[in-house]
Amino acid sequence: MKQQQSQYSRGRYKKSVASRSRIIKAAIDVLVQEGYHSFSLRKVASSAEVSIGNLQHHYSSKEILISEMLDYVISGYLEEFENLIEETESPQDQLRRIIERVVEDLKTKETTIFFPEIWSLANHEPDVERLMVRMYAQYQNIYHGIIRRINPELSASQIEKAGLFFAASLEGHTMFVGHNKSATHQAGAIAEIAYQSFLHIIQTGAIPE
Repeated sequence: MKQQQSQYSRGRYKKSVASRSRIIKAAIDVLVQEGYHSFSLRKVASSAEVSIGNLQHHYSSKEILISEMLDYVISGYLEEFENLIEETESPQDQLRRIIERVVEDLKTKETTIFFPEIWSLANHEPDVERLMVRMYAQYQNIYHGIIRRINPELSASQIEKAGLFFAASLEGHTMFVGHNKSATHQAGAIAEIAYQSFLHIIQTGAIPE
C-alpha cells in the first residue's frame, strides 16, 4: 500500500513539474511574441493550453510567475557558463568564451526581444525590478570569479565594479548586434573588442575603488 502511495506521489510530482515547465515556456513565448503590455496570466494559460485555474494553482500571481520565469532563464545561462568554465583551463580563455557566448546569444530572436521586454516591465513593476537586480547579480558573479583569478590583486570593490561594467556593456549591444539589427554581422568583432578591452582593464587594474 505504501509503495502504491509512493508511486502515486511521484507520478503527481512529475506531472506537476511538467505542467509548470510548460507554463514557464509559454510565459516566455507570450512575452517575446506579444510584449509586456499584453502579458497576462490568461494569455499564458491559453498559450500553455491549460485552464486559468490550473495555472493559478501553480502561480497565484503574475509576479510569482515572472519570478520563476526569470529563475528558469538565468539558471539555464548560469549552468552553461559554469560548464564553459569547467571545460576551460585559464581564466583568460574563460573570459573569452563567456563573452563570445553572450554576444552570440544576443543575436537570437528570443534574447533580442525577451530582455528588453523584461526591462520595460521592470520600469513599471517594482517587484519585477527587484527580480531583475537579483538575476543580474547572479550573472555578474560569474565575472567576479574570473576577474579574481586573472588579477588577485584587485579589491572586492574593483571586482564588483568591473563585473557590473562588463555585464552592462555586453547587454547594451542588444540593440545593435541583436536579431535582425543593423550590426548583427559585426557581432564577432564586438566580442573580440570586448574581450581585449575587458582583459586590459583587469590586468592593469584600471578600475576605480
